[in-house]
Amino acid sequence: VMESLLTTWQSSPESLSVGWGGDIPIFPPAFMGCVALLGLFLQLNFGRWHFLPWPANTLVARMTAFAVLIAYFIQMKADCEKELESRGSGINFTPVGGLATSGPFALSRNPMYVCLSLALPGLGVLLDSIVMLSIAPLVPLYLDRVVIPKEEAFLRAKFPGEYAAYQATTPRWL
Repeated sequence: VMESLLTTWQSSPESLSVGWGGDIPIFPPAFMGCVALLGLFLQLNFGRWHFLPWPANTLVARMTAFAVLIAYFIQMKADCEKELESRGSGINFTPVGGLATSGPFALSRNPMYVCLSLALPGLGVLLDSIVMLSIAPLVPLYLDRVVIPKEEAFLRAKFPGEYAAYQATTPRWL
């Protein structure tokens, strides 16, 4: 995690840079990991306050819900990668060859960030932890205020007309 926080992926006309001093200061999955660690630290120091009612609070129910969420995330990532590759692009701030607007990108301009934003609430359910659930909004806040505006500016510059039309018809989140 620390390596991805401190490493800067170089910016080019084809992609954004990630790392201290880069376009995106902290790689989004690393930011989520740091917030999860903060949640675990808070939970260990202040206790775990339960919030799920019975029977949802049973370990089997929580593990089942979390497994379904993880399976959905894995499928969504595969669908996004497939769509991006068909446009000559990739994930994780790699060079952008084309604008993905179909598949998961027809429902949201940021489907992988939607999944990333649901990961900590999912962990909060798995742990039955109100602490984890209460800090979960830090992830979409970081994405919405720091990461996505940089990506949108980059895509508007690279695909001016096409991205403006896409923004007008597809929501940022859902």
